[in-house]
Amino acid sequence: MQKYIAEKVNPDEQYVWARNHIRKGLEALEKLLHDYAGKYATGDEVYLADCFIAPQLYGAIKRFSLDMTPYPLLSRLNEAYNQLPAFVDSAPENQPDTPASSVEQQKKLKLYSNFQSTCSHRVRIALKLKEFTKLNPIGYVPVLVDEDFVVSDSFAILLYLEEKYPQHPLLPRDLQRRAINYQVQVI
Repeated sequence: MQKYIAEKVNPDEQYVWARNHIRKGLEALEKLLHDYAGKYATGDEVYLADCFIAPQLYGAIKRFSLDMTPYPLLSRLNEAYNQLPAFVDSAPENQPDTPASSVEQQKKLKLYSNFQSTCSHRVRIALKLKEFTKLNPIGYVPVLVDEDFVVSDSFAILLYLEEKYPQHPLLPRDLQRRAINYQVQVI
């Protein structure tokens, strides 16, 4: 979308457009999470919502230099995410520059992605939380290959991982908090 705007309007407008839409999303998240946040987005455990929010905050801050002052809740969450190895290790700057350096894994679990993609970033967080770093130390448009089964789309991958590997649940048991986690993925 940014490339399209740069081509049709002017290159400087792509960042103005992106920042405007990022701000709208952050405002919506601040309101949505206000009554549900604990240490993390929907409580005191890391859940699915955190896997979606952390990459968005990373992009807003690092790629678009957005001032986070108007978003105190999200700023606090970002600080908490930056204390977690799974989140830090999954950051774009901690990924190899090229997918060519991927290594085949013993269980054939392989993620194809782009190192700057927020969708890929959230899947890398889930993989780190589920301790797949020994199986897949390199995460890269996400596509997950699990033996002979292929899953694409970050949300589908997260739900697949949630069902297949139940340790460290990504969804809270509380129905309302679970619904908030689902809502976060579309903002």
